[in-house]
This record gives sequence, C-alpha cells and structure tokens, in this order.
Amino acid sequence: MAHDDVSGAIVLTSTLPSRPGDSASIGAESLSSAGTAVVRVAVDDLDEVSKRPGLLAYIHRLWDRRHFAIADAKAHAYQRSHGTALGIAWLVINPFLNALIYFLVFGMLLQTSRGVENFPAYLVVGLNFFTIMRTALNSGSGVMMVRNSQNLMSAFAFPRALIVVSWTIRQFREFLPVLLATLLFIVLIPPHAMPNWHWLIVIPVIFIGFVFVFGLTLFTSVITMAFPDMKFIWPLIGRFWFYVSGVFFSLNMFESMPLVTTVMQINPGYVFLSMNRDLLIYQTVPSLGTWVYMIGWAVLLTLIGFLLFWSREETYGRNR
Repeated sequence: MAHDDVSGAIVLTSTLPSRPGDSASIGAESLSSAGTAVVRVAVDDLDEVSKRPGLLAYIHRLWDRRHFAIADAKAHAYQRSHGTALGIAWLVINPFLNALIYFLVFGMLLQTSRGVENFPAYLVVGLNFFTIMRTALNSGSGVMMVRNSQNLMSAFAFPRALIVVSWTIRQFREFLPVLLATLLFIVLIPPHAMPNWHWLIVIPVIFIGFVFVFGLTLFTSVITMAFPDMKFIWPLIGRFWFYVSGVFFSLNMFESMPLVTTVMQINPGYVFLSMNRDLLIYQTVPSLGTWVYMIGWAVLLTLIGFLLFWSREETYGRNR
C-alpha cells in the first residue's frame, strides 16, 4: 500500500492479484497496467488532528460536545468526599466548621463583628460564596495539568476548553448543597433573615459569579500550563484576595483609610459578596452600577481568558 498527494486528493495504491476476473470486483477504481488499484480520496474537509481550528469553528465544536462536558461533570462531582463515612455531607459540614473557627477568632477575639448587622449570616455567606472564586485559583488553575485531563487529551481530539467547561459545571453542582445549607443557616440562626422575593434575584448573581469563575479558570490555567511554577503562587494570591474581600469584616472598619476602601470597592470578589449579602440578609437590591460592574468583570475576563486559551490550543496535551 502506498499513497501520494495529487491535486487535493490522497491517492491510495494497492497491488491486486492477477487472477482472471479479479478486475471485475474493482468497480469504479481505475486499474493500472501493473495490476494496481488507484483510489482518490478528497481531503478538502480534513484537518490535522493537532491543528487549532478557527475561533467560530472552535466555539461550534465546544457546543457540539456540551453533553460530554455535562456528563463528565456529573461523573466527577463530589469526588472529594468519596470513601468517607459522611460522604457528600462533608461538602456542607466543612464550610460551616471553617465559619465557626473564623467566628471565634475574628468575630469574638478580634471583634471584627462590631458594626456588622447579623454577623453570623454575614460571615457564612462571605465564606461559602467566596469559596467558588478562591477554588478557581487553588485548583482550577491546574485543571489542565492533572492526570485525568492529561490522559483525556492524549486519547481524544476535542476542544481543550471543554475540560474547563466541565470543571466549572462540576463546581456549580458541588456548590448547590452548600447554597441550600447557607440559606437554611441564615433562616434558623438568630438574628434571623427570612426568605423573601429578594432571594430569587440571587440566581442571576450566582450565574454571573460562575461566568466570572469560568473566565478566571481559563486565564489561570493557560498561565499555569506555560509556567508550571505558578501552581505555587496562585494559592498565595487567593489567600491575599480572600483577606481583601471583606469575608469576615465590614468595609466600615476602614473609613479612615480611603485607599483601602477604594481597593476593596473595585475588587470583584468584594462586589460579588456584597450583592449576595444585600439580597439574602439585608433585603436590598444592588444598584444598577453594581450589576453593570460585576457583569463587565465576568464578560471581559471570560473573553480574555477564552481568546488566550484558544490561542494556545495546540500546546495542550503535549508531553512535558
């Protein structure tokens, strides 16, 4: 068997037996004097496996494989609790144990609760909702480097951003029981925050938050693939981000420090937490400017992250 490229086609040649009547089985194939069948195969619609497709084609391929991302997210959700006695319950227990520690250390010992209305709910919402953003730095940044992702990329040809899509969906699934437990907490623990129509507006806020997380994961995963040492830096950045996002203290503590106040107010993490607290605890609808600002962050970061990720599509999955 041999092949040559002739005028946009692959020509396959195969030596045939010279027994009488064999040429009748060739059909539309052309037969040379040497008893060779020649088959022309059009290659106009074929692409190299490792070649990066155009942006629109790339998005189209992602959409075609959306069911795989959903199925993969479902299969790998709640893996952290596998093999434990309490199982999925740890997804709920762990955040509230952390909240208890922060309440004792910061709320009671350091008195960061002063001036904060309904501090227990303020703290729990801050911790549980900020976790989805911090996780994008701590584990999402390395999602392309874990063994499962590397094995998947070695075995199949698909848009690599599908891995980030699946990871983001998985984080959303794992956040749902935490969200329900948070709502139950702020209702039962005094001073109570009772359900009302404001709670419904939390749904689009959470959606914006996960769009932000998706863009952040795209961006940080590209950086980490190019510079693997960043996997040690992202958790440090995440810790700093955690402390400047007002998770366990109020912005009112820094009224005499306008620079700190400004930095916190332009911090998307703080804005995201404030929107959720206003709706769930204080029954206040965020201002239009706040909505525009948070949506702008989510859309811009996703566009930048996606374009950067797509530009390096051909580098993912190579043996390092």
